[in-house]
Amino acid sequence: MLSIRVSQILTSREEDALEAMKELKNNVSFGAAVENFSSCPSKKKEGDLGWGFEKNLPFQLGEKITQESKGKIFGPIPTEHGYHIVKITDIREEKSSIKLFTKDTPMVELVDVFPDTNTLLFNQFHFIKPPKGYGPLDTLDSICWSYGKEVEDVAQFLNAEYAKKRSVITPEDLNYKINEQSERLVLLDIREQWECDIAKIEGSMHITSENNQEVVSNIGRGKEVVLIDWKEERSPSFQKWMVAHGFLNVKTLEGGIDAWVEKVNPSLSRYTLDSDDGYRYEDIVN
Repeated sequence: MLSIRVSQILTSREEDALEAMKELKNNVSFGAAVENFSSCPSKKKEGDLGWGFEKNLPFQLGEKITQESKGKIFGPIPTEHGYHIVKITDIREEKSSIKLFTKDTPMVELVDVFPDTNTLLFNQFHFIKPPKGYGPLDTLDSICWSYGKEVEDVAQFLNAEYAKKRSVITPEDLNYKINEQSERLVLLDIREQWECDIAKIEGSMHITSENNQEVVSNIGRGKEVVLIDWKEERSPSFQKWMVAHGFLNVKTLEGGIDAWVEKVNPSLSRYTLDSDDGYRYEDIVN
């Protein structure tokens, strides 16, 4: 999947957008055109919106994005926000950290990682779980073969459902949401204080055992909450706790702050932890 880095000029008047495009065609730099015409908060960064995926843009670019699209300018594009002129400043291939199930994945492992597998396979493909369970030689491929189903279709379905269940948000997607300045977005940092002192996302709230009641009571149940951990390992438990307490839209930052530093803001410092440092979400809410 391609991730793109874009800069934009946003104007409220079509006339200004057309004038900006005219200047760009006359070899005025994009940064200068941003300074002259843009009303977007990204103006402070020469229009840079950071890294993300095309699907996150509040408009359609109108053509397939490839590696050759780097440097291309699109616009003016009208939306409810105004008129956008967009430049693709960089492109890279992204590999998701979401576990992918393949034709060779053992069924025992698949069910262990994704307990909803049997229910989903029955509802979607009418697969029936063997009475004695799966054997050590049963793979997704062998099960699909026994039912006459294409393993690629079944694997694609399971991977999509697994991604939904994990309720994660990629660093790139979160970066776009932050740039949109959504009032519904809440960033909740569940790490220890010393970790936050090393690297944190601007605007995030740090929740601790001392302030947890105040922080949680001030978050509306309809807010979109994103949990920030080191490498996402501690987030799922806290996510379950929040859902159990009535929060309807809670996601974990895929790869945690470590992935954020790598993919979005390399100016922040990275750090390491022991594989099990003993810190749990219970240390926050108890």
